[in-house]
Amino acid sequence: MILVTVLAVALVIPAWAEDAKNPTERFCGCWQDPNYGRAMLTVSRCYEVDAPEDELWYDAKLVWGDSASSAGVWYMSARYDETSDALIYQDGVMAWVGYGEGGTIISEENQWTDAEGSFTLADDRLLWSDSREERAADFIFEPLPKLAPDAEEFRDRYFVPVSEWRQGTAGSSLKMAALTAEVLSFADEYRMWDADVPTLRQNMLDAWEALDEDTRHYFDENLPGVMALMDSAMSEYPVVAGQFEDAGAEYMASLAEDELTRQSWDVLVANTYTMGNGE
Repeated sequence: MILVTVLAVALVIPAWAEDAKNPTERFCGCWQDPNYGRAMLTVSRCYEVDAPEDELWYDAKLVWGDSASSAGVWYMSARYDETSDALIYQDGVMAWVGYGEGGTIISEENQWTDAEGSFTLADDRLLWSDSREERAADFIFEPLPKLAPDAEEFRDRYFVPVSEWRQGTAGSSLKMAALTAEVLSFADEYRMWDADVPTLRQNMLDAWEALDEDTRHYFDENLPGVMALMDSAMSEYPVVAGQFEDAGAEYMASLAEDELTRQSWDVLVANTYTMGNGE
């Protein structure tokens, strides 16, 4: 029997899913500035902040790529202010970041840590004001389209690879590590934390229904193993780092530590469990 049907009732819905209808979620998503063309802004809910329950907090990260190996990065933790209908922040950070292979951060030098500012919405565009960044007023962020893998992508990069792993065969633990990293990379590539969920669910279901029974069986059998290793990587990466390194998947380190990538994995799993029950 299909795993998503058997276990859907046990699925714990993550906080981002329960809060999806909050009106302030219109700030969330991926934004790009068309004037500069190299600036990418992500805004997402922050659930780890120590703050009163009636306050809504968001993480904002702006990356302005200088090259494949370096970028200017701004970090802000912003609180929603109902009076101004804006996200406001203090202690904003700007840093020059150097990247190694697989996107691993190899250097980070803060330029300032005391910026104050805000993000506001106007005509579906996000405007930025910052006390330290003089170019902030020049940025007019437009939303990037929400993505969803098509049915063939789900088949070729998720269902079939997971189904093809075999326990007890030569090198099976390394193959599991490589598979887990590839699946997480797939979720990250399509920004599933900010996905076009109805299209994602339909394409996933179309892919599943086109699979043969053996492929479904082995996917159901193998997915818990992928989930267990993923959980270990996200909760205590140093413990399993050697397994991923030996599998040639060193890039898993940066993926497992990224909060939006974690949310993308949650979205993939949540919709795997519920794609066929209309939720």
